[in-house]
Amino acid sequence: MKFFILSFAAFIVLSSFLSCTLDPDPGERYAIVYGVARYIEPANQLEYSADDALAVGELLKSRGYPADNVIVRTDTEATKAQLEIDIDTIAQRASSDSLFVFYYSGHGVQWKSLDGTDHEYIFLYHPVRTLEGGIGDSELMQILRKIPSKRKVVLLDSCNSGGFMGDFPGVDLIPADYQGTRADYLRAAQKAFVKYFANVEEGDIPYTEAVVIAAGGAQELTFEADFDFKKNTIAHGIFTYYLLKAPTSADRNNDGFITTLEAYRYIRSQIEKDWNRYLSTEEVFLPRISGGPLDLVIF
Repeated sequence: MKFFILSFAAFIVLSSFLSCTLDPDPGERYAIVYGVARYIEPANQLEYSADDALAVGELLKSRGYPADNVIVRTDTEATKAQLEIDIDTIAQRASSDSLFVFYYSGHGVQWKSLDGTDHEYIFLYHPVRTLEGGIGDSELMQILRKIPSKRKVVLLDSCNSGGFMGDFPGVDLIPADYQGTRADYLRAAQKAFVKYFANVEEGDIPYTEAVVIAAGGAQELTFEADFDFKKNTIAHGIFTYYLLKAPTSADRNNDGFITTLEAYRYIRSQIEKDWNRYLSTEEVFLPRISGGPLDLVIF
């Protein structure tokens, strides 16, 4: 789930990324934007998720996404059945060269299955029971696969959203604070590699399918807020608040375009500066981005 909190701030480690940027002309652009704040059970209500979706939809249109190509659904309109319809609509119109963005704000959770495997879920609106509106990582991957676009960006403002990212079949540098042995680390990397190629029809969204930017890690809670410590109005999910600022604040190379990595760096740095350094370890979270060879222009 996503939690509401009155005070506000966040964390960043600026990493060096080696990637290629596509032609800044993004061609055809499509987006499906969903936000659910008003769930059927009173205990599950959120404050700003619907506002998040409305604001992101307006942002995309203001940055050149044709209004007819941006579908925005909130609260009772944002159902699983409606998502299937909207996906089919875009799938019939988009081409392999199109850019497609999927955005979601609302509750998310991580559950362990009977075999001990972790699975993540986001929750769209359901008129009887919130759990019935759940979409698991495997299901979301298969739904998004219907879109023929080779360039997809998935933006998730929900708890445990980092768990929607697929295992990356590679080995990074061993972290400096890693306490295990090199052999243990390499065995874990090998397991992830095998899992990725042996199970491409199930599980998380692989980096070959989409660039995923998630508000927090697979085991992290995320938050929405009224105000930061300087009393600036937030009234959004914290991740979304900075996403909305990215087009005017994240252009590191001043070329007039905002890529996924530029947006991610900006969001993560602001969350570090304005949130994580002020709060307890139970309240901090860190946005994640999936790996891959391409850095897509989104704004």
